[in-house]
Amino acid sequence: VQAYSELVETYPTQTDSWGELGNLYLTLGQRSEAVDAYYKAIGLLIDQGESIRARYMLRVLHGLDPGKASELEQRLRQVGR
Repeated sequence: VQAYSELVETYPTQTDSWGELGNLYLTLGQRSEAVDAYYKAIGLLIDQGESIRARYMLRVLHGLDPGKASELEQRLRQVGR
């Protein structure tokens, strides 16, 4: 976790690192931290125009936190992707 935390701190727009950090947190049973990392990754994907990847990751987030997933789904609709 420490290595990925340092990685996202150094490269904060690296979506894959945020996603992997979320995976690690989820594996460790740290659900809240996983949700935060996935939320960040999906938000960045939306900002970067990666709507297909964002929608794929939204499925994971929806299973963990439907409310946060809905926020990002709304954001995707607003940007027309």
